Amino acid sequence: MLSVFCLFGKAVCADASIPFELINGLILIEAEVNGNLGNYILDSGSNGILLNGLSGDSDVSYQTLSSTLNGREKKINLFKVGDFEVSELFGFSTDLSNLETYLNKSLDGILGCSIFTPNSLLFDFENSRLIISEKDLPQEVVNSYSSISFKIVEDLPIAELNILGEKHSFILDSGASSHFIDPNEIHSFETYFIPTGIEKNIVTAGGTDKVSREFELQGNLLGNTEVSFQAFEKDFALISTALGTKISGLLSLSKISKSTVFFDLKSKKLFFN
Repeated sequence: MLSVFCLFGKAVCADASIPFELINGLILIEAEVNGNLGNYILDSGSNGILLNGLSGDSDVSYQTLSSTLNGREKKINLFKVGDFEVSELFGFSTDLSNLETYLNKSLDGILGCSIFTPNSLLFDFENSRLIISEKDLPQEVVNSYSSISFKIVEDLPIAELNILGEKHSFILDSGASSHFIDPNEIHSFETYFIPTGIEKNIVTAGGTDKVSREFELQGNLLGNTEVSFQAFEKDFALISTALGTKISGLLSLSKISKSTVFFDLKSKKLFFN
């Protein structure tokens, strides 16, 4: 069912419009897997579908950004969210109870954004709605946004950003509560990365990491776009090895903009305002 929403005073077509909750910086939507409705984290930093719950012994492993999870492969006959649906998929069943505790809410799984390809996703943070569309945004709307280009590596969106004149690869992640940067990059730019004094435990699908410190990049310049850039330190060596490319950090979509982020899987551009 095609619907229409308004953006910057312009009518934009959508194939599905779904409400979401933003809890601790994570985007939660209701989705249906094999006829069962549940809560799922929408995570562009995941290249698959993770399903909460593990019965029996593990028979396969799954590489996340920070650890290797053990679990079982599970067939998904039908995946549905709003009016959008896909059939004949495979997911990975594992224990996600630590994320349930972090969210203080029942969690049925994690959805990688690649499942929506070649559609585009618009995160309307002001109205807490996710828009799924096959249609391109009107050019006058696109011109109102800042943009970052990205490439797809193993179903993960990776943007190449200029930090103080040097290029660095960052994962674009709708399933992260904060920006993150590798400690080696902080050391390389130690004059410009200033500790804010804020620390927190980082909770992931694989468990809870050690306490992480937050740093602020003085100058706040990413490419040609000025954005507020505070990031927690996180080691990306494991995922860099898995992807075969050096990853310097991760950008949280919910921290890039408090208003609107358009994740265009066709043109491979991220637009935000």
